[in-house]
Parts: sequence; structure tokens; C-alpha cells
Amino acid sequence: MAQKFLELAKDIVKNLRKTITEFPSLNHALEELPYPRAKLLSHLFNTTIYCIIFSKIYVSDHEEEIALCAIFHDIDLSESHF
Repeated sequence: MAQKFLELAKDIVKNLRKTITEFPSLNHALEELPYPRAKLLSHLFNTTIYCIIFSKIYVSDHEEEIALCAIFHDIDLSESHF
């Protein structure tokens, strides 16, 4: 089950990374992508978007790992807040 969840998270990161590259600039992506809702799922997507963009700005070799951390950082809240 954990492996399946990790693969799903990697797919989410891959798709968000692709979406970000479709914007003319990282600033534009940062202005348009975050989803203004106070739900855990929205929070996880927004945090992942921020982490991908910041890792691009700081030229990190660990973009995927940083983005995955964003998805998992509130995992203990997942059952009660989706």
C-alpha cells in the first residue's frame, strides 16, 4: 500500500512539474496555480507547487524529493481533513 501511495504521489509531482513549465515564467505560475481553499488536499497541492517552484529558483538537484516531502508533510492529518 505504501508503494502504491508513493507512486501516486510521484505522478502528482510529475504532473505539477509539467504544469508549472507550461507557464511563461515561474512568477506567473506562482500567481495562477495555488488553489484558494482551506482544505488539506488543496494545502498539499499548494505546498507542492511552492516547493517545486522554489527548488527551480534555487536550482536544486532534489526537486522531486522536495516536492514529495510537501505531499507527505501533513500525512498525520489526512484521515480527518480531506
